[in-house]
Amino acid sequence: MIENLKIEHIHSEAGKYVTVSIGICDNATLSTPNEIITDSNTALQQAKTEGRNRLICLHHNEEPNPS
Repeated sequence: MIENLKIEHIHSEAGKYVTVSIGICDNATLSTPNEIITDSNTALQQAKTEGRNRLICLHHNEEPNPS
């Protein structure tokens, strides 16, 4: 995990070290770029809500699920 690198985030009030939360969409059958962006953003928001150092993969037409 990125946090294990102990990269200090000196200007952050959220935490001492840099962390990464990622949201992705894994279904190539989506018809538009906007659908891919929307689903990826939904997954990212879930990752942020659940805490630091998260990867959430959204399967099209399903609820977000942890990877």
